[in-house]
Amino acid sequence: AGAAATGPVPATVRSLMRTAGRRFLSFRALTKLLDEELARPDCSDDAVTVLLRKAIFNAEEWRDLIKEATLGEGPGPQSVVLAHRRDYALRLCFWDHRAQKSFTASELSGGRSWTLVLEGELEERSYSTASACEVAPAQPYKNGSSTRAGAVVGAAAARRLLRVGTLKEESVSFMTGSEELQLICDSDVPCVSLHLFCPPLPSQGLLPGAGKF
Repeated sequence: AGAAATGPVPATVRSLMRTAGRRFLSFRALTKLLDEELARPDCSDDAVTVLLRKAIFNAEEWRDLIKEATLGEGPGPQSVVLAHRRDYALRLCFWDHRAQKSFTASELSGGRSWTLVLEGELEERSYSTASACEVAPAQPYKNGSSTRAGAVVGAAAARRLLRVGTLKEESVSFMTGSEELQLICDSDVPCVSLHLFCPPLPSQGLLPGAGKF
C-alpha cells in the first residue's frame, strides 16, 4: 500500500499521479478531483484507478455516514449517495453478512464502474451476456406443397461466468459495462465499499446535483 505522503492534496488527478506515496482525502475532496478528471476530453480510466488506489479515507467519516444510509430493494447493502453528476455517480455502501447486489449490462449502459473496498471484503463475480436466437428447422406447410425457411421461435439469454475474485481492504476493481457484475459480502465481518459509476445508473432515478457533495 505504501506510506501516506504529507503535504496538501494535489489540485488535479494528473498531478496526484506524479507524486509518490498516498494522500489523505475527504469524500468532498474526492468528488472535486473526479469533477476535474471526468470533465477532461482526454479523461483517463487509469487516472481514476490511480486516484482511488492512492486515496486514504478517514474511517470516522464513513462510519458517521451509516446513520444516513438507506436500504434498497432485495438483499442489497445500505447506501449513501455521495455525489450524482451528469457523467458520474459516487455511492458509499455498507454490507452485512450475505448482502449482495447485481448490476446488469443494460444498467451499466456500456459505461465503466470502479469498486474500492474500505473495510472488510467483497466477493466479485463478472458474467458475459449474449442474446442468442433459437431458430427452428425448415418445416413443410400444412398443405404439403412447399416448405418455409427456419423461423425465430424464441430468444435465449446466454450467461457465462467470466471470473470470481475477492476484493480485500484497499482493493480497487475496474469493470466495463459489457459485463454483468455481482457483489456479495460472504464474510462474517461487515464490509464498507465505495462505488463509482460512469455514467450514473439509470435505476438510481436521481437527478444531477443529488448527493451530499
